[in-house]
Amino acid sequence: MGLFDFLRTNKPLEPVTLPVIFSNVAYMVFGERSYAGELIVAPDAIFYFPHTNLSPQDRQKEKIIWTGVRDLIREFWRSELDPGQASISGGTSGGVTPSVEEKIELLMKYVKENRQDTLLADSTPAPVKFSRDGIQKLRVGWGSLKFDANFDDHEFQGLNGGLLQRALKSGGYVT
Repeated sequence: MGLFDFLRTNKPLEPVTLPVIFSNVAYMVFGERSYAGELIVAPDAIFYFPHTNLSPQDRQKEKIIWTGVRDLIREFWRSELDPGQASISGGTSGGVTPSVEEKIELLMKYVKENRQDTLLADSTPAPVKFSRDGIQKLRVGWGSLKFDANFDDHEFQGLNGGLLQRALKSGGYVT
């Protein structure tokens, strides 16, 4: 019996209800924490909404960017997913409820349209969607997620590893 055998378990991962949002997740560029943002694991896609540029030359702008984009995301998320709130995107037509991914894509569109400020446009990339079918070589580590998609490698750090694994399993990203 090894020293860390108490950490091993044969119990299956408990499923979670998707989408799951991870806040303040770092997006890595060339091994450096470059952006902080919200990572959303949904049934058919993983979304990333960067809100803070973590590069040293942009530290002065950090609070402005954080407040602007993060508040847009929170306002939209509450209005679209909380049934008691009025929708800021105009709601749905014909009584058809959009899927989780459709709502998150509306959020992406909303953030892109409302980040016209040059400070935001120059400091943080636009939100991005990674379709489950386009994700390859998915690797989960201690609080990190790595995969290939959209012709590039992507690495995120600062995640709750246990919740991440459960969310990925619930979404069919891992077996």
